[in-house]
Amino acid sequence: MLQLSWQSLWARRRRLASTAISVVLGVAFLVGTIVLGDTIAANFDDLFTDTAAGTDVIVRGESPLEASLEADPGRRPVAGSLVEQVEAIDGVAVAEAQIVGYGQLLGTDGDPIGGNGPPRLAGNWITTPELNPYALDEGRAPEAPDEVVINRGAAESGGLSVGDRTVVQLPAPVGVTIVGISTFGGADGFGETTMTAFPFEAAQQLLMRQPDTVSSIAVRGDAGADADQLRTRIGEVLPTDVEAVTGDDIVQERLDSLSFLGPIRVFLVAFALIALFVAGLSINNTFSITVAQRTRELALLRSIGATGKQVRRLVTIEALIIGVIGSAVGVAAGVGVGALLKVLFAAFGLALPTGGLIVGPLAVVIGPTVGIVATLLASRAPARRAARVAPIEALRASAGDPPVGRLRGIVAIGLLVAGIGMSIAGAGGAVALIGAGALLLTVGTLLIAPAILPAFARVLGAALRRTRGLNGDIAAQNAGRQPRRTARTATALLIGVAVVTMFTVFAGSMAATVEGDASDGFGHADLAITTPVFGGGTLSPAVLDDLDGVTEVDQAAAVAPATFVIDGAETQGAA
Repeated sequence: MLQLSWQSLWARRRRLASTAISVVLGVAFLVGTIVLGDTIAANFDDLFTDTAAGTDVIVRGESPLEASLEADPGRRPVAGSLVEQVEAIDGVAVAEAQIVGYGQLLGTDGDPIGGNGPPRLAGNWITTPELNPYALDEGRAPEAPDEVVINRGAAESGGLSVGDRTVVQLPAPVGVTIVGISTFGGADGFGETTMTAFPFEAAQQLLMRQPDTVSSIAVRGDAGADADQLRTRIGEVLPTDVEAVTGDDIVQERLDSLSFLGPIRVFLVAFALIALFVAGLSINNTFSITVAQRTRELALLRSIGATGKQVRRLVTIEALIIGVIGSAVGVAAGVGVGALLKVLFAAFGLALPTGGLIVGPLAVVIGPTVGIVATLLASRAPARRAARVAPIEALRASAGDPPVGRLRGIVAIGLLVAGIGMSIAGAGGAVALIGAGALLLTVGTLLIAPAILPAFARVLGAALRRTRGLNGDIAAQNAGRQPRRTARTATALLIGVAVVTMFTVFAGSMAATVEGDASDGFGHADLAITTPVFGGGTLSPAVLDDLDGVTEVDQAAAVAPATFVIDGAETQGAA
């Protein structure tokens, strides 16, 4: 049977190649998603671990908000006098103040640098190399109040180089001279994040709202010092509103801040599963057509002694071969898909850390397993039909499909009714209910399609006869004579159109919702002066004073977004 399977596959290699391509695409998307996820986790873990390797403890103000370490407006500042107290603790080798805040760097063309999302930071240049996540790559450290070091990614994006003059909005514009270019953990920067580093005194004056305060204190212990023990000793001398955390805790916080990548990964996995589902439909359709075309061949096998079990095994072996070959190629293609997705992330302003792709055991095992199992499951029904071919079929002409059973029709109608009801009930915004209704409608349509296709073919055939003549009439008859096969052929197209429609409707609904919320929240104002929604941008209070001098302006009000903690829950508001 194995030899016969190989011969059968080779004889129909062109048709079955398209089936294998379906497996390749489905497995490639799945493996590519897993590879991208593993790569993101490993690259960021390495990057954050490397940049925090020299920091044993961070002293910082407590915050009631679940916020990140850098540029957190909800975190209390730390008194600058704590630096000397911490440095005097036994086991502390060096302690240095850190200042981090908002700073929008402008390029040579005057446009802001940075993607729509990554933070735009400014702070002080940390003089202790082991405590500084940024390393000088060109030029020197800043010394004068108007000298800065910027990361290489920002320099390249803005066309800036050492010696250039530019502006940093803090949020008030400040003219600066670039005296150095830095890297972040060996990379040009942390994604599209920009970092502008001033001398300590200048950063403290420009960025801290309270005098003689700092954002945090970075601590490096003596050689061989235990970070947890050092944190405990430091914590004993700190005020009640100041905390000490280890460098490992900081690394984990930074990794947790990447939670926004989770929904993207779920979306990609869902897309891969849809691709595999469509591939399964294509495989099922191809094998169904192949079995129907080979009715006489299979009947002849039965007439010379082959059992139904052997015939079923023949078709199953063919499916297994296609699944193994398609999955193997899919794994290799999946590595390329992972690399392509990483490039696409960078193209959309979400650059990932440098580092090679991580092809872990999960991708190597899950991808082929899912591909092979999906292929075998898709071939089960055609294999069973092949096993039921009787020897007498060798003498018969091919027959049309049997009619749809009553039970199948009742179930299909029930699913359609339930799907319509759930979709109507969820029209008010219940996304889960709408999704379940759409799924029931899809399954019900697939079940009822063979029953309604003959009538549809007759109606369409009447129109085709007038426009296409004999060719149209033959096409309509072929579709109506084999309704199950026609329905299976159209299923992949149905799923594809449904997916495209789903994403189109979702995007349109989101756009309409955002536009409606923005219109409702705008009130009766005629104009809004604002910064990009993402990136931490703020405006200088001086803008309000400037607007008072504009004759066309009747009233102007400042709005400051804020996060409130009410009964332990965070909520967004404005003051």
